[in-house]
Amino acid sequence: MIMLVCSIWSLIGVGIIILAIWGVVLNAYEKKINKKEEMKSIKNRLEKIEDKLEIIPDDNDEYYY
Repeated sequence: MIMLVCSIWSLIGVGIIILAIWGVVLNAYEKKINKKEEMKSIKNRLEKIEDKLEIIPDDNDEYYY
């Protein structure tokens, strides 16, 4: 009887540990995905800013020569 109770508590403990590890891994994976998406967003915003700042020189403007 005592062995049965100990084995049940052991299984519960192992289950809690597995759930905790799974939660940590899942959280780290989500952070990695969010970081990639944030980098893509920053890159897209930077490209838009670069497009807005693009300067086309005039032929008569001596500053660019």
